[in-house]
Amino acid sequence: MTRCSCRGGGLRRHGRRPARRLPLNWRLTLQKPVTTDDGAGGEMMAWRDHATVYAALIPLCARDVLFAGMESGEVLWEVRLRWRDDVQAGDRFLRRDGALLLVQAVFDPDGRRRFLICRCLERPQ
Repeated sequence: MTRCSCRGGGLRRHGRRPARRLPLNWRLTLQKPVTTDDGAGGEMMAWRDHATVYAALIPLCARDVLFAGMESGEVLWEVRLRWRDDVQAGDRFLRRDGALLLVQAVFDPDGRRRFLICRCLERPQ
């Protein structure tokens, strides 16, 4: 056992760090892709609002990319929310300020269905 500096210096077992609590203070709209008929025999992809969730947003990294012939930035975010089974790669979150976060990967960090972590990419619009 090792001495832990948080929570009054109590002991922690097996070398585990205490879980870091983050406030779920960002209101996001989960959107799912749907295909619709375009009227000319083809299909068109649109986005449908699926749910409103509260999450913690943590910026992981930012980089400059060449996008549509113009240099712009893209940000990789970690989105932490309460566990739900309807979030998958290919969905997106819409922030209140209009930014779109494309879900790249989804995983349950401890396998206990308490929280869900999504790695999301924010690209310029």
